[in-house]
Amino acid sequence: MVGLENQPLEGIELKYDKYLRTAGRKVYFARDASGSKLSSGEDLEAKGNDLLLTIDEGLQYIVEQELDKAMARWNSVAASAIMMDPHTGEILALANRPSYDLNNISGAGKNAIRNRVITDIYEPGSTFKVIVGTAALEEKLYNLDSKFDCSRGAIEVGGKLIHDAHKHGVLTFQEVIQKSSNVGRS
Repeated sequence: MVGLENQPLEGIELKYDKYLRTAGRKVYFARDASGSKLSSGEDLEAKGNDLLLTIDEGLQYIVEQELDKAMARWNSVAASAIMMDPHTGEILALANRPSYDLNNISGAGKNAIRNRVITDIYEPGSTFKVIVGTAALEEKLYNLDSKFDCSRGAIEVGGKLIHDAHKHGVLTFQEVIQKSSNVGRS
């Protein structure tokens, strides 16, 4: 996001401003004898660096449409999504809701302007447990009815105690996936 004078306000423009900014430019125009411009101008001074983003327009559109659907379905206050290429780490799509009109930022509240994907902290265990759970089912280590004792509300990992926000008692595998909890096998 940039301001009216092209000054960086947020995001990639602010982060990389020192690389993108130039010391100033002069644009020269060809003019006729009466002073009317004959050309669109020629920039004769050095330009700043370019920054190439990896956002894919088609994937971005799909992600934004799916976020809108999810917001409506779950009556959410906010939602975020990021799509990355797992081989390169390139960001292919990134979206937040609520959003705002980029051409009219004055009508947007702080909640809409904040880039939640970048600024907000989230607990990766809540999303990553689906991957670990799927692998455990595939390897037949557990089944959907396996029980886990979550009653302590804490688990020790690497010598550190990690606490749950809620003590859930004994849960089945399915219930563990439904809730965010650190569990110990019973």
